[in-house]
Amino acid sequence: MKSRRVTWLVGALALALALPLSTRPAMAQATIGGQVTDAQTGEPLAQVRIVLVGTNISVFTGEDGRYIMRNVPQGTVALRAIRIGYQSGNSTLTVSAAGAPEADFLLTRAVVSLDEIVVTATGQQRRREVANAVTKVEATEVTREVMPINVGSLIQGRAPGVQIINGSGTAGTAQQIRIRGSSSISLSNEPLLVVDGIRVDNDESSLGFGTGGQTVSRMNDFNPDDIESIEIVKGPSAAALYGTAAANGVIVIQTKRGRAGRPQWNAFIEQGIVQEVTDWPDNYRGLDAGGSSCRLNDVGQGSCTQSEIRRANPLNSANTAPFKDGRRQQYGLNVSGGSQDVSYYISGEFEKESGIFGLPTRTADSILAAGGNIPDYAADPNRLSRANIRANI
Repeated sequence: MKSRRVTWLVGALALALALPLSTRPAMAQATIGGQVTDAQTGEPLAQVRIVLVGTNISVFTGEDGRYIMRNVPQGTVALRAIRIGYQSGNSTLTVSAAGAPEADFLLTRAVVSLDEIVVTATGQQRRREVANAVTKVEATEVTREVMPINVGSLIQGRAPGVQIINGSGTAGTAQQIRIRGSSSISLSNEPLLVVDGIRVDNDESSLGFGTGGQTVSRMNDFNPDDIESIEIVKGPSAAALYGTAAANGVIVIQTKRGRAGRPQWNAFIEQGIVQEVTDWPDNYRGLDAGGSSCRLNDVGQGSCTQSEIRRANPLNSANTAPFKDGRRQQYGLNVSGGSQDVSYYISGEFEKESGIFGLPTRTADSILAAGGNIPDYAADPNRLSRANIRANI
């Protein structure tokens, strides 16, 4: 019985192989076509993706809005039309051996929120695809509301995990920026600075001078009005993207660029006075009846008795105080525009600031009375003068 069954299976297999191809059973398939148009204007829509739901089969519409989808299995199928800026369309139809009716779509425009694009060392990526933490500050919107004087004030309070440590206020000195705190005691904690894809040296040790224990920063060289956006990259992935120099985080600056249209002019003027407003405490000195110093510890030991207390404050006297009123001024002008082929952005800025430090009046008068000359660096030892021009075409 067993041998007969095997013989029958072998014979059936041989018969199937001997049949011509035309008599073999085949999976029934059909072709579907149709057109996609705008529901409001009635115009055909190109580059609309038509997807056969549940499969990897998809096609795109041509310039006339029409599409053809082949190798569609028979039965009830679902189609979906997808295009950015429009609500998706769905259609269900039955495919038979005799063919299938055309599946047309009317798509309605919709206001959609596109995926935000961020710039990394590997190029532009959608924010949801970036594994590391990225905080973006729209500098253009910030400058419309306030007038930040430097990059640090532009970031301050707008990026979580970023700490802005204000300097002493001395002209030319910078704020310290720390991303997720300080990571080293002996090495630099300055973040990596990248401007328009180019690394900028921001190492404070590369500067050959300092002022009152404060150092300057290359970030102060950039006018906040010329910045379009700032991205702050945090986390270990920052080092993976930009190397070990990015262990303290990365500040990526994108400057403004021209856009097609009529020339757009923008000008700003800033002027102010810099003053020392600290209320310095007085110095006190105790004297005995003979006019000699009588300190409190001497009074406690009974060696003297205070009969007079004198006070003096050289920091509050115009003759002896090393302070003066400084002045700050800043002027800027930029223009942008262009055509579809060429765009431009040109900006210029001049900034000048004199600090609060200067020679005491008594010292200056003594030098001049003796026929001496006071050089500028002595009369105004803390000053800043800077001009920059930037063109992007």
